[in-house]
Amino acid sequence: MARRLTLLAVAILALAWLAILWRDQRIVDDVSPEIGSPSLSATQFESDARRLEDAGLLNPDPSWRIIRGLALIRHDRPRAIRDLSHVVASEPDNLTAWRLLYVAAQESDQPLAARARAQIKRLDPLAQRHAG
Repeated sequence: MARRLTLLAVAILALAWLAILWRDQRIVDDVSPEIGSPSLSATQFESDARRLEDAGLLNPDPSWRIIRGLALIRHDRPRAIRDLSHVVASEPDNLTAWRLLYVAAQESDQPLAARARAQIKRLDPLAQRHAG
């Protein structure tokens, strides 16, 4: 009986976590098409950015931060740099995050842009060939 109860408890926890991950992915899917739009008002942008942050609940996937970082490049570059820096700090092999960080930092933080460029070359040795 104890084994069955343990199995049931584990199954319930797994289903609850999967439900949270599903919810988080729905938030990302619902917000991401709109958040990068230049016609989006500042108020709506902030609302969508907060909704994306909600998608991080118990979810180790950095997709929400990457999507928000991409949108922030257009709306608030310093904040984009902070968000994307969090991603590369926890996932130093995330090529997409390094590329976006490079774009975000290019005009305002040359040392960070150079570091991001070096990481891009490390992760994608053909990047130099594609860039120029």
